[in-house]
Amino acid sequence: MPGGTQVHCTTSLDPLQAEAIAAMPVSVRLIANIGVGIDNIDLAAARERGIAVSNTPVATEDTADLAFALILAACRRVGEGERFLRGGNWTAAGVAPPLGMRVHGKGLGLVGFGAIAQAVARRARGFDRKSGTGTGPAGRAPRRRQGPFSTPTWTSWSPGRMLFRSTRR
Repeated sequence: MPGGTQVHCTTSLDPLQAEAIAAMPVSVRLIANIGVGIDNIDLAAARERGIAVSNTPVATEDTADLAFALILAACRRVGEGERFLRGGNWTAAGVAPPLGMRVHGKGLGLVGFGAIAQAVARRARGFDRKSGTGTGPAGRAPRRRQGPFSTPTWTSWSPGRMLFRSTRR
């Protein structure tokens, strides 16, 4: 990190431990976490250095927007289609573009049903997607939880359904 840096930006995916905080230039006055929590930052080490710590407390809707954009991109193979067009393949006779699978009306499994998953489910309604959670019937945790990735869960899924998990970590 260059000397004179005043703000260190991090994400909840990047642990910021005491050693890293101690190695920061004396000019650093703020550690800004791009995410809801701050549990990835050694708060005692930051306090000891007199460095303020902040986060992004309301990122639910933005995260859901990006998550649904990724769902659309994955289903419709948007990245592959973009490379297909840029590669000039659209002019080749007999070469079909990668259209992917239909999004409208397909099932969408949501692991957990926190604020982000609920926001994704609201967006899915616009595509007539049937959303389900990994928590069990009616959103209740089953008595003997096998988890959303257990064999019985996967074998009961019909083709064309997708599983989505969004988390701070």
